[in-house]
Amino acid sequence: MAVVPAPAGVHAARVLGPGADGRIRVVFGEVEDTAIRAFGCLVEPVVGDRVLLAEVEGTRFVLAVLDRLLPVAATLSAPGVERLTVAAPRLELAAGDTLALAAARDVTIESRTVGIRAHAVFLVGRLVTLVADHLRSTARRREVVADQIAVQAQSRVVLVRDIDVLEAGTVTQSVAGITSTTAGTAVLVAKEDVRFDGKRVTVG
Repeated sequence: MAVVPAPAGVHAARVLGPGADGRIRVVFGEVEDTAIRAFGCLVEPVVGDRVLLAEVEGTRFVLAVLDRLLPVAATLSAPGVERLTVAAPRLELAAGDTLALAAARDVTIESRTVGIRAHAVFLVGRLVTLVADHLRSTARRREVVADQIAVQAQSRVVLVRDIDVLEAGTVTQSVAGITSTTAGTAVLVAKEDVRFDGKRVTVG
């Protein structure tokens, strides 16, 4: 295509693809040239987009994306910046189907209160850490499945109002102080031996 001088002003152009040094190859009329994406053009132009082209002091800028041949996706960004902030007294993200947050490193949420309401919540990771002054978990039914469970506390209180069932291959308890068990009726059943070993054993 022959390149002919283009008149200055504002034109509708078609995006041909990326150019050198981050510029955008565009064509309008019989003119093919490259342009710089304007700082205020937040929608990233793609091949085939019709864009608004303007010439300012001899430099052509893509001001905005007017329409797209297949408007199924769009990317919002500010050219040449490493940080983009959207600020408002109240900000809402609404997705009719799916909302995805992705980051190569970290995702940080800072707020006085964070509420998550969902039918199901999944946490998948190699390490999950919860740090709080007071941690409360309430559920009608709770299940914990793990290869190993370790609990360390200064003191522990477990209150079971109905039935407490423990099934284990081997149970070992080591108490440095005193062990006290109180029950209305206590039953100890062993298939083979019952042994009491101590300096003094008192029954009754």
